[in-house]
Amino acid sequence: MDEQQADQLVAEVQAGRKESFRALFLAFERPVRIYLSAHAPTADVVEEVLQATFVACYESIQTYERRGTFLFWLKGIARIRLLKELHERTRHAGLGGDALDGLVAAAAAEQLDDATGEDHAALERCLAGISPTLRTLLKQRYVERRAVKDLAVELGRTETWVSVALHRTRAFLRTCLSRRRLA
Repeated sequence: MDEQQADQLVAEVQAGRKESFRALFLAFERPVRIYLSAHAPTADVVEEVLQATFVACYESIQTYERRGTFLFWLKGIARIRLLKELHERTRHAGLGGDALDGLVAAAAAEQLDDATGEDHAALERCLAGISPTLRTLLKQRYVERRAVKDLAVELGRTETWVSVALHRTRAFLRTCLSRRRLA
């Protein structure tokens, strides 16, 4: 969907045509999901924030002005919602919740605050340097939050092999990102 079409749908929603919001959602759900997936520590955070983003969009669409692009405006809402969610999870973890989840949320919030487009591009280039099998393993472990034991069974490997593969892959990515930042 181009910007002119998006602006037309926004104008229709602003004029009271609620059914046009469905078309906006269908057109922009995927790019917002991708944006959130690049920043959120887990898939459940992505889903939670995606839903909150579109609720907030619907509630505040009357304030949208056609000065920029709708997707940029929507990603701004998503960023704010993600930061709030991560800070909330960090706070709850300190009140007796899962400490590891709290640390992951805090780290993701900090990275999101500091992240630039160059950081994301560097990460994409570094990820391209690992095998598709390892990329899939990273996704299954850290995005889908699958247990090492389950991954080992599925791959026909030992838990030690999976843990070492994940450790080495993370080390490679850290080194790669450090080199790209220095370059």
